[in-house]
Amino acid sequence: MVLVDQMVPESKTNGVYSSINKNQKNKINHDNIISNSNRPFCMRIRALCCLLCFQAYLFGQNSYVFNRFSTADGLNTNKVKCVWQDSTGFLWIGTEVGIQRFDGRKFISYVGPENYQLPPSIGVDQILDAGNGNLWLLQGSQIGKFNTVDFHYTTVPIRSYGSIPPRSEFKLYIDSKKQVFLCTSKY
Repeated sequence: MVLVDQMVPESKTNGVYSSINKNQKNKINHDNIISNSNRPFCMRIRALCCLLCFQAYLFGQNSYVFNRFSTADGLNTNKVKCVWQDSTGFLWIGTEVGIQRFDGRKFISYVGPENYQLPPSIGVDQILDAGNGNLWLLQGSQIGKFNTVDFHYTTVPIRSYGSIPPRSEFKLYIDSKKQVFLCTSKY
């Protein structure tokens, strides 16, 4: 014999009633409580995962600050060919009209006539570290060594085992033994 606690309609359209005893009713309510309590937990886990992914996306971005300098700020020309940062933090800038040093606030030019032992006022195509406060400067087909302590420039002769073709492009290369090579490519 089954005790009928409550008559619940299964469907409003067919009018059929089923009986649910007290144990089944408690079981159903208990299952509803468990599943309802899991839903917020699952939602919290999903929200936490989304938040972590979004945070990684936002904070994973590198932020860079760019400053634009021009002749109004003291640069010789607006056409910069190369930039080198030395061990003391100065930026050495090769422009179309020579070399400049930037200390974070102002530009200082180091160009002049050859009799002043400063780099010539022609374009600096490449700057490399020569060690001991010296810089290698490539200016067209001319190579020089510039001492950044006493600001003395010395032209370095090019030793070649053959003739250098006209209209060649030049690039300086320093190997692991600190030997400097002038690489040429004809175009």
